[in-house]
Amino acid sequence: MTEDEVRKALEALAEENHKIMRRAAIEADRRYAEAAKKRGAAARALEDSDGPSEP
Repeated sequence: MTEDEVRKALEALAEENHKIMRRAAIEADRRYAEAAKKRGAAARALEDSDGPSEP
């Protein structure tokens, strides 16, 4: 392979890696938001079942 071919191949790999990492970050954000929503609902349910949290 020539130096130019190697450079182009590395650029293509870097671009594909960027796409993969972006998809992974979006999925992680989605999962985090989903878990936070569940935690919030669970906390509200616990507070409602125990009565007011402050006297």
